[in-house]
Amino acid sequence: MRAVRLGRQLLDSFEADAQAYIQMFAAMGLPWSIAELKRHYSPNWHHVYRAARLPRANWEKADRLWMKFYRKHQPELQPGARRVLGALERRFILALVSSGSRARVRRQLREHEVAAMFRTKVCSEDAPRRKPHPAPLRLALVRLRLSPEVCVYIGDAPEDIQMAHRAECAP
Repeated sequence: MRAVRLGRQLLDSFEADAQAYIQMFAAMGLPWSIAELKRHYSPNWHHVYRAARLPRANWEKADRLWMKFYRKHQPELQPGARRVLGALERRFILALVSSGSRARVRRQLREHEVAAMFRTKVCSEDAPRRKPHPAPLRLALVRLRLSPEVCVYIGDAPEDIQMAHRAECAP
């Protein structure tokens, strides 16, 4: 059996993510554009904060504001995502490794009725380090009792590919 991760590919969340960032930065007095966000986007939002020159002392406030603005959006599943997950689930063990907060990720999986398809879910609070560090993916492998060489990791950002390589999974 292989473990497969699917993430942002499940939800059409770019618009919600981007709008939450833009609103959060505006509320903090940092005018940032979508173009700047695209240029500096990372699953590790601390990289985004650094690129925006947001003082570290303001990161917790930025996190709270981002969540407040993100809650106003309801990203939908990508067309065909449930069908693809169902087909994969019949043949493989599915796991999810996300940079998102546990509360948000689990809520969205439940709302879209796909939570039960994933044998384990690793979110930002679960591992000691963030992508591209291999810790989140290694934690999923430990929970599944699988070795990296029998797994395939599917991601949507360069950090996902780096994490898969570092964890010795096939990206």
